[in-house]
Amino acid sequence: MKILAISDTHRKISRVETIVKKHGGFDAVFHMGDHLADAEAIGRLPGMEGVQIEAVRGNCDGAMKPDECTKIVEAGGFKFMLTHGHPYGVDYDLTHLYYAAREAGVDMVLFGHTHRAFYDKGGDVQILNPGSISSPRDGSRGTYAVINTEGRALECATFEWDGPGDIPRRGKARGGFLRRTFNDSDGQ
Repeated sequence: MKILAISDTHRKISRVETIVKKHGGFDAVFHMGDHLADAEAIGRLPGMEGVQIEAVRGNCDGAMKPDECTKIVEAGGFKFMLTHGHPYGVDYDLTHLYYAAREAGVDMVLFGHTHRAFYDKGGDVQILNPGSISSPRDGSRGTYAVINTEGRALECATFEWDGPGDIPRRGKARGGFLRRTFNDSDGQ
């Protein structure tokens, strides 16, 4: 079974169609939140008919507790835990996430939220964050992962976007009390 793992698309899925054409033949898509509607839209892309779509809600989808943004999925003979990750404190360390995954008895836990790709295949639970294809925060042009479950082996590869287009940039910060305060204090 071939699985596309993505997260934090934030309503920008134009690159996913190129990824589908490049790698082709996906049996499933795991989307780790922000935005849940993007997972549904990906399922409607050309070449994705009949593909299993599994998605969880993220903090931008209104999920705040682990049970609102976490699900267990079985695919290709393996057990996966999908979560956005923010209730597990993934911005700080992965300890809480690891123990939750271990307690759930999964082979791999996938998370998002940080917009930074991460993969650790050591230990009894593999840990994967595919990063963000549309809003990376790791200096990349955007990242995603492909998981393969052939031959009772769980293998994963992360990829950096190599298609056309500039590195996605965040817009200029909008106002707020602190910004106005700092701007006023330095004469700007």
